[in-house]
Amino acid sequence: ANDLPALSGIYTYDEQYLTINGFRAYRLTIYDELLRAPVAETIVDRCTKEVVREFLTTVLEDKPAHVVTTDGRADYPEIIEDDLDAAHHRCSFHFLKNGEKKLRKTVFESVRYNNTERFRGAVVWSEFKQVFSELSYEAAVRRFEGVLDKIEHLPKELQTFVTEVMENFDTFLGHLRHEAVPSTTNNLERYYEHTKPTQIKRRFRSVDHARAFLKRQMRLRTLKQGLISRERSLALGRELFPAVSMEQLEPLSSVFS
Repeated sequence: ANDLPALSGIYTYDEQYLTINGFRAYRLTIYDELLRAPVAETIVDRCTKEVVREFLTTVLEDKPAHVVTTDGRADYPEIIEDDLDAAHHRCSFHFLKNGEKKLRKTVFESVRYNNTERFRGAVVWSEFKQVFSELSYEAAVRRFEGVLDKIEHLPKELQTFVTEVMENFDTFLGHLRHEAVPSTTNNLERYYEHTKPTQIKRRFRSVDHARAFLKRQMRLRTLKQGLISRERSLALGRELFPAVSMEQLEPLSSVFS
């Protein structure tokens, strides 16, 4: 767990694959969107529904939990809504990325559709994507209604994406009702890229080695964001760099609380 001040209750959650001593492992992270820092991380050998539930409920047991944005794994809504009593929000980036993949593989690369059908499908899909980039909830509703009027022009493989949004509209577009809610998990993804990017092999000799690495990265992010007092920042900085002074720490952060 990270040493953070009062949390916002607006989180994103995601996982990252790791390799520890030659075996697959998973890095689970809950990230505060307003503080722009991880709340807690753990390493597990299995990423089942029960493992995710235990992690999230344990970490957030005595903390505010209003909204959690995740990707599209089917287990998440039940855990977030029933166990955390929070609103679940879907990452639009992952959702649309999966749709683009489906469009390419089952429509553009398929002989089942002629060029006219492909063109019509691409046009309606483009309009559907614009629903997620509208500047207001009302505008998104109007544009989505327009997509529903043309849904018959979408290939059947893509109609399910529109239906899913229709049945859970606020789960996908809640960020337009409340500006604090992130539309994607991209900030957490960027944190992953900064700490252990894809192009660097995510291999560790042991669980202890991996945990030490994550703890160090978490503390560096906390220092950089200036989320804690000067005194606590100095103490934390000296755990990482024993000889560091406050003058050397201050450039890491624009503001100390």
